[in-house]
Amino acid sequence: MKKTLIISLLIAFSVVFLSSCDRKSNNNDVVMYQDSVTQNPNTSKPNKKNNTVIWSALIISLLANAGFTMFCYSRMKECLEERYDELNKRYEELENSINWNKHQSSKQSIVKYELSDADINMIVDRVLECKRLDRDEKESSIVTVKQTTEKPIVTDVPQKPMIIKRMYATATKENDNTFIRVTEQSDDDTVYILSLTDDNNATFVVSDNILEDYLRNACNLIGAGNNIESCEPGVAEKTSDGTWKVVKKANVKFV
Repeated sequence: MKKTLIISLLIAFSVVFLSSCDRKSNNNDVVMYQDSVTQNPNTSKPNKKNNTVIWSALIISLLANAGFTMFCYSRMKECLEERYDELNKRYEELENSINWNKHQSSKQSIVKYELSDADINMIVDRVLECKRLDRDEKESSIVTVKQTTEKPIVTDVPQKPMIIKRMYATATKENDNTFIRVTEQSDDDTVYILSLTDDNNATFVVSDNILEDYLRNACNLIGAGNNIESCEPGVAEKTSDGTWKVVKKANVKFV
C-alpha cells in the first residue's frame, strides 16, 4: 500500500512537472517562432529538437524516481523485518526468563522433610498396634468357629398335623368329586380312609389293593399292575352341605 502511494505521488509530480515544462517549451517556441518570422520570413515551424530533449530528460527523471522509490521501499522493508526479528528474539528471551524463574521458585517451594526419632517411634508403635489387633481378630474368629462347630445342629422337622378323627368312604361322584357314604366305621366296601385334622379338613389315602377303576375320580394313577406300592395322601374338605370333596388328588403308584 505504501509503495503504491509513493509511486503514484512521484508519477503525479512528474506529470505536473512535465506539463509545466511543455507549456514553457510551447511559449518559448512561440517566441522563437515570432522572432524567426521577424528575422527570417521563410521559417514557418518551431524548433522541435528542443522538445525532444526535454521529453527525454523527463522520462529519464521519471524512471530514476521509480527506481529510487523501489530502492527506498525495499530498504524500508528490510529494516522492518530486522526490527521484527529483533523484537521477536527479545520476546523469546523474556519468555524463557519468566519460565526459568517460575521453575526456580517451584523448586524452592519444595521443602525436604526428615523424620525425627519421635516420628519413627510413633510409626513403629502404630504398626505393632495394627499387628496386635489383627492377631486378636484372628484368634476371636477361631474361637467363634469352634463354638459354632460344637453346638448341635438343630433342624426343623415339620410336624404332622394331629389327627382328631378317622372316617371311611366307599367311592366318589364323577361330576363333583365328592365322597359317597362317609361313615365312622369301615366295612367291606371301604375304598378311602379320611384322617380329619379338624372339623372341616382331612387327608385321605386308599385302602389296600383297590382296582384302578374305583380310584380315577380322586387319585392320580401311576404305573400299571394290580398291587399298590405307595400312596401319597390327598386333601379333602367339608362343604357347606356337609359332604366331603376332593381338593387335591392322591398319588397312587401301582406295580
